[in-house]
Amino acid sequence: MVVIKYKKKDEGIFFSHLNVIRISGIDVVDGPHARKKKMLFSGPTSVGVESEAEYVLLTTDLEEHEVENAIENNLPKWIELVYVKEVDKDINLLCDCAEYKVEFDDYKSCKGRIREFFSRDKIEIDANVHGVKQKLDVKDRVYHVKLGDEGFSIVVGIGNNSGHVVELVKSLLVYIKSRSEFEIKKTRQFLRRDGKWVDLDASLTMRP
Repeated sequence: MVVIKYKKKDEGIFFSHLNVIRISGIDVVDGPHARKKKMLFSGPTSVGVESEAEYVLLTTDLEEHEVENAIENNLPKWIELVYVKEVDKDINLLCDCAEYKVEFDDYKSCKGRIREFFSRDKIEIDANVHGVKQKLDVKDRVYHVKLGDEGFSIVVGIGNNSGHVVELVKSLLVYIKSRSEFEIKKTRQFLRRDGKWVDLDASLTMRP
């Protein structure tokens, strides 16, 4: 088994994990519990969002360097391989939250209103949940916000506790009365371990 980390940008933001693996041409073979799963993916990234932190746990008969070579020889320019690491058993890629970088044109003139938006008792968004459009209060799914010079970073829940980052940013722009186009990039993913947030990369390094 190997863990693959990759980035996707440009046209790649419209491709799923599975499409990336198919494009790479890697052969997935039978292994323990293969009938149940041959690939395990980290939390999905919304369509249209750039990502620097996509992960796949792959059951394959190829060695670590062979997987790396197969990917590098086949991936298009909008997918960048970060690393391939061999692991001896299943690991948890289902992270609890992710960090995103958000930028838009008139950000610098809106910092006060952005702070005001995230400090409210409720943060309501319009989200599509299992095909049903509804209003959600995601205040308890927003874990950290940091304003920078060119944009802000935000850590929000993913998976079953999703903060719906795209809809959240849209709601923010409505609140601050901005019509700017925005860009969102996923930068890191985190696991909850012993009451602390642990970067998934660090979690892999910590394994014996």
